[in-house]
Amino acid sequence: MKRIPLVPDWRDSWRWFSMQAQAIAISIIAGWSLLPTAWQQMVPGWLIFGMIYVVLILGMIGRLVQQAPPAKPEPAPPAEQP
Repeated sequence: MKRIPLVPDWRDSWRWFSMQAQAIAISIIAGWSLLPTAWQQMVPGWLIFGMIYVVLILGMIGRLVQQAPPAKPEPAPPAEQP
């Protein structure tokens, strides 16, 4: 089975706005599903789904916007010689 290649800076993906937006959308869905039915009926469904749509669209926009390039490590200063 072929391995799926990851982006080089995948360890920093938690900093990307697009990933944060998707995590927020999942949190909204999970939180909504865990509420008791009586509480779910107090909030209109269009509001919950509207919030999810907005967050996912922002995530798509965040994926298209240039994000900060990875920081380049600075070279170590030369060691002093006695």
